Amino acid sequence: MHSESNNTITLVNITSLGVYTATNSTFPIVKAVRKINIANFIQRVDPIIVLLLILGSFFKVTVYAYTASSAIKDCFNLKHHRRAVLPVSVLLALGGVLVAESLIQHIERGLYFVPKYIHPPMELIIPLVVIIVIYLKRLIIRKH
Repeated sequence: MHSESNNTITLVNITSLGVYTATNSTFPIVKAVRKINIANFIQRVDPIIVLLLILGSFFKVTVYAYTASSAIKDCFNLKHHRRAVLPVSVLLALGGVLVAESLIQHIERGLYFVPKYIHPPMELIIPLVVIIVIYLKRLIIRKH
């Protein structure tokens, strides 16, 4: 389903903007949305789209941060995940600043680096390590 929606958005971008603009624009969806004009009444909805893009990114980072702090809580037997929020937040902020100097550089590095080096550990390695640690802790507790 995700691929189908991407194909639809790409088709809308190409038909409304043209091939050159759709492929060379940083955010072609914002340029396409600027062209919306429904009965000369609904126009200029691009601020809504930008807000939705920002909120989507915010919630994605929030879910990653909560998951990381919750995993740290489970691994180190903390009473609450709040103790891990500050270290995770500092690492996220430092990572965001150190990764790139501009938005274009951030997007380029993100499209190359993140799928190869961030997603596999975050989606496979860290959860497996957490599962193994929790399993081993339960085995040790049962033996005593």
